[in-house]
Amino acid sequence: MIVVLKGKMIEYMIEFFREHGSWQKFIRTNLACLSEFIPELEGIGELSDNGALGWTQQMLSTKPQLRPTASSLVASIRASSKEGEGTGFCGICCASEEEEEFSDWVDE
Repeated sequence: MIVVLKGKMIEYMIEFFREHGSWQKFIRTNLACLSEFIPELEGIGELSDNGALGWTQQMLSTKPQLRPTASSLVASIRASSKEGEGTGFCGICCASEEEEEFSDWVDE
């Protein structure tokens, strides 16, 4: 999804994977490519989308204990949106009840 957010096609990602790391076209079989691919994506498209790259890198850690839990990931995403780091990766489906009501998000 981040590749598309950055304005590239999936074919771009597949080609990059085939030319780097273990030369396998899937991230699950080519984690060595990740350390080259993340900086590549950071340098293109909207800088505001770069926050998602950090979360992705954490989720793809080879050590399960270093991967974020679902709740900590949501907390990180929501915190970045509040701090103005991004354009808002957290949609109305993840807004908590104490912040805003669903009806506040919907045009009447």
